Amino acid sequence: MKIEIYRDGVVLSEIEENFIREKIEHLAKYADRIDDEATIVQVKVEKNKIEITMYVPHAVIRAEESGESMEVALRNVCEKLEKQIEKYKESEERRTKDGDFLESSTLENVLTAQDEFGVMSNVVKRKKLKKLRPMTEEEAINQMELIGHDFFVYRNEGDGAIHVVYKRKSEDGYGTIDVDEEV
Repeated sequence: MKIEIYRDGVVLSEIEENFIREKIEHLAKYADRIDDEATIVQVKVEKNKIEITMYVPHAVIRAEESGESMEVALRNVCEKLEKQIEKYKESEERRTKDGDFLESSTLENVLTAQDEFGVMSNVVKRKKLKKLRPMTEEEAINQMELIGHDFFVYRNEGDGAIHVVYKRKSEDGYGTIDVDEEV
């Protein structure tokens, strides 16, 4: 596992930096793939806030927390990550040796998409450019849960089209939006 620590207006002592590394290395006990040499962990440290993004095989796991101090924020974010790593471990156990997701009946529970868009601000706060990796709906739902977002954009493995999966607010479950690129 490669750990990269970024400081945003904060000076860390060697003891604090070692404490951060120890807490992150401790997370490896929750899943074998976390300690993989392909795993990259980015830690962004602010005054009383810590954001950790883990790039693990087949997933991205992310959490951020604030606290009274850097140590409290680190403990809180590690607690969040432990739960997300457990979900990741479960999803990895459902993969074949080739890395493909095993079929599951949970996709039958995915609800059809409906127009549930609220009023949105016209101001763009943040832009991201990502290469969309082909995956199944279930894999996209797992990715969305691992990074803690309400929606996830992905390229469907079956038809190659762009789709969006999202958490439904009015009911339990998920919805999907199929993007018609010809519109």
